[in-house]
Amino acid sequence: MVVDTDALAHEGVELVLGQTTTIGVRSRELTAAALALVPTEQPDRPEVSDVLEVAHASLMHVDLPHERLAVASRVLTSARAGGDRELEARALLMRGSDRLALGRFADGWSDYAAARELALTQGQPIVDVIVRYAEVLRPLAEGRPDDAEQLLAQVVALHRRTTIVSADVLEPLFQLNVDLVYGGPTRWARAERLVDLMPAGPLDELRALVLQRTGRAADVPGLLGDWADQRPLDDDFLWLYTTAYRAEVWAGLGDLEAAAALRDRLLPYRGLPVWVGTGVGLAGFTDHYLGLLARTLGELDEAVAQLEAARDQAAGEGMAAFEVLTTHEIARTLARRGRPGDAAEATRLAAEAATRASRIGLVLPR
Repeated sequence: MVVDTDALAHEGVELVLGQTTTIGVRSRELTAAALALVPTEQPDRPEVSDVLEVAHASLMHVDLPHERLAVASRVLTSARAGGDRELEARALLMRGSDRLALGRFADGWSDYAAARELALTQGQPIVDVIVRYAEVLRPLAEGRPDDAEQLLAQVVALHRRTTIVSADVLEPLFQLNVDLVYGGPTRWARAERLVDLMPAGPLDELRALVLQRTGRAADVPGLLGDWADQRPLDDDFLWLYTTAYRAEVWAGLGDLEAAAALRDRLLPYRGLPVWVGTGVGLAGFTDHYLGLLARTLGELDEAVAQLEAARDQAAGEGMAAFEVLTTHEIARTLARRGRPGDAAEATRLAAEAATRASRIGLVLPR
């Protein structure tokens, strides 16, 4: 019997866009079946790269970054073996996004730079636009919000000159990312307007987060309801991002049941950045949110350890904005723990966070 690997892979990618656990499992099964049938001895065959590209898209599950990276590397091998420069640019984009999702920032940005260079020489505006959007996240993380917004304006202008869709979606999404990180009355007011433009459901946690940060935490329960009534989040490329913000919201509400459940869900991703897809969002590091949950649960030693891990990760990557935000939370946690020496260290860290936040134009959460 002849098995159509391309059909299997396409069915998998269609199913990964579904909404149920059963569909997600079937997507994984179909993708694995397609990959098992792809020959490895002739990597330059066009049908091989076609199946691999579709399989990579269907592996957009939060727990499969290593599997995606392996497939991306096979696509890159196929492209280079066949001398297909356009495919090589797409493969570098795929591999770069997977490396970034795994926290391999230097390697990921290097792949993105190579992908963009190839895209410009090959006339591939989609790859160019995708990389330019992702590059907005670098100054955002590094404490340069004005540069981030300038790059965003440039890529949106470029995007609108192409036939590529979704500029009207990506522009507010990126602006919202900047506003949520840097805060302040003007940014929070704009963030509230931006979330009102977005569909209800998947981004309700962002609405709740804006309410909390604008001093209206009392309105959050009315928006979200009880923890028991919360819908499961789709198993897709947004899962870690939305779960991280869900964790911050429910930690802020002091809900112990929610905090315990969310910690269990996030623990497998400890040490990873909260990176979205090809670079449409970045919210620091998972350990930051695990620290907030541990603090809500009263596990203050664990909270301090996880927050310190997140701070050190951010510092190691030169991500000043996330380093400052996490330092602020360490200070709050030490003040709450109250061991000998904690009060003095909390005061020192709070002052350090406030000084550095002011320097980069960031308003610390209340």
